[in-house]
Amino acid sequence: MAQVILDEYCIQEILDKVEKALLEDGFKDTPLQIEKPNQAFGLIKKLISPWELHIRGFFDGTLSSEIEISREYLEHLNDRYRFFAVKELIDILDRHKVPYKIIGKKPQAIHLEEIETPETLTLWEPIFRNKGLFTLFWIVGGYIKKAYGKLGQS
Repeated sequence: MAQVILDEYCIQEILDKVEKALLEDGFKDTPLQIEKPNQAFGLIKKLISPWELHIRGFFDGTLSSEIEISREYLEHLNDRYRFFAVKELIDILDRHKVPYKIIGKKPQAIHLEEIETPETLTLWEPIFRNKGLFTLFWIVGGYIKKAYGKLGQS
């Protein structure tokens, strides 16, 4: 697996540039993600249904990206439907002229029409809303995001 690392000089400045570039490309923030240690940002972009691209930036200058089942579905939690998307990330960085290094072997593009999709997709929102848990889930998710965000910056 290849890894993308930003130029070591002015990491925070370049992270800001990457985040801005992703937002310009239609990526959005979401409270429905588990922030990883040292994570500066995590943005998603819907692709061909049911797929989305999730890109994370870290304070140490590394970036990660994966194509996964949309977080609208319970199947999002199954790692079987999660694929590293380094080539897709590199294409975005190149388009926005963001300097980076690749460590590892040359990444290949993912062809969405060729990867396995679950036979059924289960929307989680109606389940939680009907049980009265959706609001609680949303509040707790937002609180966790804020708490981990503050911890990651220390």
